Amino acid sequence: MVTQELLKELFDYREDGRLVRKVTTDKRCNQSGVTTALDTCGYLTTGIKGVLYGEHRLVFMWHYGKFPDGHIDHINRIKTDNRIENLRAVTHSINMLNKNLRPENKSGYAGVTQRSDSGSWRAAFMRKDLGTFKIKQRAIDARKQAEQQFWSKQA
Repeated sequence: MVTQELLKELFDYREDGRLVRKVTTDKRCNQSGVTTALDTCGYLTTGIKGVLYGEHRLVFMWHYGKFPDGHIDHINRIKTDNRIENLRAVTHSINMLNKNLRPENKSGYAGVTQRSDSGSWRAAFMRKDLGTFKIKQRAIDARKQAEQQFWSKQA
């Protein structure tokens, strides 16, 4: 079981968000003791006592003394940026709001899509239809307004 005490015994935390092993004989670490393994989803990982952990989860534990109940969101969407100010504990649904645009997105804005039948623009937020608009910017504005209302309720 990983604890904050064990993490602080094994690692130092650097301001760039990386954990550096204090003492290592592990050949997989580079000379500075920094782990460099990426998992299949693009997150940095490190092993402790034979168990592989996401480095962002370890950084969170190192600072707060526990793993979050839900997910850890990388605010800037860079999966390898584990600076503590870039990490926040969130629910799954909030984590899904902070993701990159899908490749097929033509509007340049999440939740705004163009209808193929009419060419109008549809806005949606968290599975709620916000309406259909002839002008793309109006659909974007509707999405932004829904986001602002949502985030103001979360604060």
